[in-house]
Amino acid sequence: MKKIVWIVLIIVLIFLGGYIFLNRGTKSDITDELFKIAETDTTGVTTEDTVPANTVTTSIVATTTIPIVKEKKTIVAPVGQGLSITGALGTGVEGRVLVGEASEFGKDVGRVYCVITVTGANGPTEVAHVWYFNDQEKANTTLPIKYKKHRTWSYKTIHPQHVGNWRVDVINRSGKVLKSFSFVIGE
Repeated sequence: MKKIVWIVLIIVLIFLGGYIFLNRGTKSDITDELFKIAETDTTGVTTEDTVPANTVTTSIVATTTIPIVKEKKTIVAPVGQGLSITGALGTGVEGRVLVGEASEFGKDVGRVYCVITVTGANGPTEVAHVWYFNDQEKANTTLPIKYKKHRTWSYKTIHPQHVGNWRVDVINRSGKVLKSFSFVIGE
């Protein structure tokens, strides 16, 4: 069975290469359709590119058609525009859901999680969680946002000597604070 697939694949490649060689420099409806690639990501944003007729990029697939593979373009959403951030703080994440939601924790909590849902991204972008203890930055974590509605989180390990006021700022790439979450680590 493998030999038959390989033979068919080779014949298709030879036919396709010969056809491209004979028709290079011309634009026919057939070559335009063969080499038109429509890429759609999960955000619903569609881009369309055309590969020149004399360019062959193949990916071996056990079918009678040879897909032309081209690198996807990344569409970056404008930073902070139209983004809506909701979220909360807690003691863990189980099944992508925050557990132990609170705004006050004991000094033996171990970790505090900041879980956010970002909506309204028009394409891939990123935000950062900046963790502050008594207004001093303690951690900064960049989180990629890939979808129109995207859930993500970060956590900070809390040491017993870190009793006091904490906050997590959600910022965009230009440093604008999109949302802020405050919490207290008590005795």
